[in-house]
Amino acid sequence: MIVDKAVRRFRRLARRWQENQERTRTIPSWARVEVLLQLSREARHRDPVWMLDLAKRAQEVTERIETTPYGQGFLYDLRTRARVELANAQRVNKQYGEAESALWSARALMEQGSGDPMLRARLDEVEGSLRKDQHRFIEAGALMDSAHRTYRKIGEHDRARRMLEKKELYLRLARAVE
Repeated sequence: MIVDKAVRRFRRLARRWQENQERTRTIPSWARVEVLLQLSREARHRDPVWMLDLAKRAQEVTERIETTPYGQGFLYDLRTRARVELANAQRVNKQYGEAESALWSARALMEQGSGDPMLRARLDEVEGSLRKDQHRFIEAGALMDSAHRTYRKIGEHDRARRMLEKKELYLRLARAVE
């Protein structure tokens, strides 16, 4: 009787797992990337290693996407975003050399994208945070200033304010080091 219950439960779970697998296969790859990036950002404070793993997976998925219904600009923007978030996850995990490479790659990809100012501001923001972690405070402040101007220009006032606060902190750190 206990074995029969266990077998029935196993069959139900196996059927549900199979249904989930089929649903997952129908999700467009670009949407999968969006989900992975969101999960990566959410994991930052809870589990930085998991954050990095999710960002790596997102970046790997973008490399396998050949086309999207939204064109090549969208695809390059998606690849850029994945690299930026990978760089941020690497930075959080103190993998500064890898983060540097991912940012370099993101800047190259961005040149082929749509020119989205929000993406450029996010890239400057992440690079500024990396420069701060590398104790290159003047460069960090300049990048935060660039991100601030872009965020303000596109109406992202809360983000713009945060960039000014970070810039101020980085410049204070630079003065303390002198």
